[in-house]
Amino acid sequence: MTGRTNHDDTRDAYDRTADVYVEWIGRELRAGIEAPADLDLVDAFVAGLPARARLVDLGCGPGRMAAHLRRCGHDAVGVDLSFGMLREASRLHPDLPVCQGDLSALPLCDTAFDGAVLWYSIVHAPLAHLPAFFAEVRRVLVGGAPVLLGFQAGDDEALHRDQIAGRPVSLRRMRHAPASVTAALAAAGFEITSTVVRDPIGTHEDSPQAFVAARARPLS
Repeated sequence: MTGRTNHDDTRDAYDRTADVYVEWIGRELRAGIEAPADLDLVDAFVAGLPARARLVDLGCGPGRMAAHLRRCGHDAVGVDLSFGMLREASRLHPDLPVCQGDLSALPLCDTAFDGAVLWYSIVHAPLAHLPAFFAEVRRVLVGGAPVLLGFQAGDDEALHRDQIAGRPVSLRRMRHAPASVTAALAAAGFEITSTVVRDPIGTHEDSPQAFVAARARPLS
């Protein structure tokens, strides 16, 4: 037995492939792989924020979303499990504050943020881990803070990937059922405000894509 975990495999896969990942996904949010309708959801999230909101991009990867939020006039920071991804984020967006951490134990203070984005940040997380992840997200948000998630949709099935751009990895990829995600969010203290599921487009999508907007309920 190796003692390795899904957490280890995910971190190592992105450490090994961060540079080629950037070339695939795009260096900027509006020059990447997102569909126009996806970007409309990001715009709606931004439109509902207070002025100069404190935002956290959880699973920020190379920093595209956090950098976009900063250009919109907000104080956004990025958190990612992979040091390789954080190096890319700092290279591409030198003014973006980033830190290493994972969703199970965020290195962030309670109620530190006015909103959060998890843009395809749960695609490697088993369903059983989501309640704890979302409880951590709720911990770092003020009451009423909006949250936006994007993820690959399915029936909570897990797939395995053994290479990215020809580089060997061992990577679990989850297709979460939107109902499972919204149930876990609700249990963690969020009110669901919208759920959107669209068909796959292009050659890079092999499943429906889901987007959930929610709001942190006030803590009692």
